[in-house]
Amino acid sequence: MILYIPNTLVEPLLIPLPEVVVYFLMKNESTTVPSETDWARIDGITDADIDFSDSPEITPELFARAVVRRGLTPSPAKVQLTLRVDSDVLDWFREQGKGYQTRINALLRAYMEAHMKST
Repeated sequence: MILYIPNTLVEPLLIPLPEVVVYFLMKNESTTVPSETDWARIDGITDADIDFSDSPEITPELFARAVVRRGLTPSPAKVQLTLRVDSDVLDWFREQGKGYQTRINALLRAYMEAHMKST
């Protein structure tokens, strides 16, 4: 049996198997970047030392706006479609940032569920 091993760093090799085992060493450099985190300082922080001043307080109003998924049922499968909408409507959703298609889907779902309950 012959094994053909193409490699951009060396000429292609024809190796008879199983008598020969070949290892290619591409680069002998680490590809990971060392962490710059001061883990000793992080380990020494207590809960009282954490500054939450830039985090909003969790209020009942905040919970009222939350989306709760009851149970562990999976989301319905999504399908791709072509939909014509007014350009200013699409522009507005896009201006809201990443996830605009998910928000459009959530609004359509809320509309559907509201009308399902009324019938």
